[in-house]
Amino acid sequence: MKYDIVAKRLLEISGKQILKEFLHIEAEETEILEELPQETVSIRSTDFPILVRRSSGEKMILLLELQTEWKRIKVLDMLEYSARYQKKYNLPVHVSMLLFKRNANAVDFFKSEQIEFHFDLVKLWEMDPNELFRKSVYELFPFIPLMNSEKSTIL
Repeated sequence: MKYDIVAKRLLEISGKQILKEFLHIEAEETEILEELPQETVSIRSTDFPILVRRSSGEKMILLLELQTEWKRIKVLDMLEYSARYQKKYNLPVHVSMLLFKRNANAVDFFKSEQIEFHFDLVKLWEMDPNELFRKSVYELFPFIPLMNSEKSTIL
């Protein structure tokens, strides 16, 4: 929770850079969508539903979850969000999670007898901050302490 508020603000300010550097999505334009009306008994909602338009003109919905701790149950929430946004917008839905704290159990899929669901899982602790330094992506420097870095690199 302590990382979530800051990360959400950074996404509002530097959304295109986060999509490019962490998810490898080149966005020409982004727009944070209004939350879906609460048509179901669920009051859960995705962190950031983003309408993305690529330079090719292709549109998609990106559902971006920012998670401090790994919780397997969150994956089922993401599956629910994906279905709701697919139904409402009839566009491809891409689901991603930025995970801040190390957890050996974190996986990028859910599988049961009848359902198989995959999403992008970005484990910040596995990322090399030197790429951000090299590219001078200053807006994302606040994520560096969560990345695979030595204390001297952070300083």
